[in-house]
Amino acid sequence: MTLNEYLKAHSQSSTHVLHCIQTLARAYPDLARALQTDPNVKKADWAALCGALCKVGPVDPDAVQDAVREWGRAPGRALSGPPARLKGAAKLASCVSLDELSERLGSANIGKRPRGKWQGWIRAQARRADLRAQQRTIGARAVGRFVMWATFDPNAPRGDPAGHLPSTGDNAAACVGFEEVPEPGALCILKYKVGASRPLRLPTAATAAAADPWNSLWRPAGRGAAYGMALPRRDWPDPSTAPAGCAKPYGVPEVVHEPVTGADLCDPIELR
Repeated sequence: MTLNEYLKAHSQSSTHVLHCIQTLARAYPDLARALQTDPNVKKADWAALCGALCKVGPVDPDAVQDAVREWGRAPGRALSGPPARLKGAAKLASCVSLDELSERLGSANIGKRPRGKWQGWIRAQARRADLRAQQRTIGARAVGRFVMWATFDPNAPRGDPAGHLPSTGDNAAACVGFEEVPEPGALCILKYKVGASRPLRLPTAATAAAADPWNSLWRPAGRGAAYGMALPRRDWPDPSTAPAGCAKPYGVPEVVHEPVTGADLCDPIELR
């Protein structure tokens, strides 16, 4: 059910909660809209959100944002959406900036390599395209944090999972909903396989709220949807770079799952 539907049935808290959502909308209009209209959040989770918002002042933006973020980060909530249904998709692709991937690897202190050195390692590995060397170095380490957002090509489920994305990093990043588009050559594309131990889910408003920074360029999937759809940046796309077969406004399919490790990579890290 949607938050609006929940509030209609629980009118005692609706006025306060809606004031909180209006406060949130001033800074994050897309996320506020998603909170009101996402049909894939469980009733108990909406109850938890309303309870959290009723404890803060409705016109205090920092308090409202903190309450929503903590709600999304409650154990298991970010991955509580309906199961995704992918027809034969064997590979997924996740886009991450070079800075972010370097930070993830650097925080793990792999082999005591200084954090700043990881950018050079990633660039060198992208040029060499040596999958086994990459798996040896980062095989035991997670390449995502909290929750990973991934895309795939619904028209070629057994092919390149990033083959439907624009060829340039800036357009690819905008297409999957990056708030900030990396400079050319600084978008990492991780291609991997996900086993049964990491079930694929539809992203929900809780998933978006749990992201750091918030993933406001996202829209709720409809009831019964097989997977989610990214919400591209408003200043993109150039229609000539729109992915083939992609529904307007040129968002791409997306699912979420628990972080994978370097051992799950099925192709070398790619830079665009």
